[in-house]
Amino acid sequence: MAYRNIVKEMFDNQMSENPRSYSEKDFEADIINQLKQNVFNQEYDLKNRVSELMDVKRYRNSIGDKDYDPILRREFSYRNYGSGKHNDVFEMGNIELIKKYLQNDDPIFRTQATIGSGRYTIDPSGNVIVTDTYNFSKNKHMKNMADLLHLMGAYKGNAFPISINLGNINDWELQYTGNRDLDQYYNRYNRYIGE
Repeated sequence: MAYRNIVKEMFDNQMSENPRSYSEKDFEADIINQLKQNVFNQEYDLKNRVSELMDVKRYRNSIGDKDYDPILRREFSYRNYGSGKHNDVFEMGNIELIKKYLQNDDPIFRTQATIGSGRYTIDPSGNVIVTDTYNFSKNKHMKNMADLLHLMGAYKGNAFPISINLGNINDWELQYTGNRDLDQYYNRYNRYIGE
């Protein structure tokens, strides 16, 4: 399947004088489905893994990571994209990543490079709305491709709103795919308390 280059399109939109807003109508099914998975993963964590998240927060604080935020609210970040091969999707110098970016055909990468992280609401009936503001913030320390993209947008650009209706969460047939930080650090926490 040939995908339009939504990553470049959204960046170009930010560079325009009057960028337009984006809704679910602007995104192809692979990105919408990935956003549903992110929301599903976060809701699972909020319902089933809060005590683990707090254990990991205590552990990371004990090793000097005072800024760790387990995100105990309705928003998702890169950790909600699941565990596995995409954990370092923005690693600088990763040739496979660069290929994915140029080909623009990987759903996780496409979603990370366009929406990334965002907040969502769920009404009493189960309808999910994702909201975000598309902008590149200034970042002087380039460690990965995300930082490079941020730097590219730091010189010029106008933020624009994104509001995406994902439909009703009760209609989604999804399985939990993990929380990368929690999955990575919980084993370390268990080893830490066992010492």
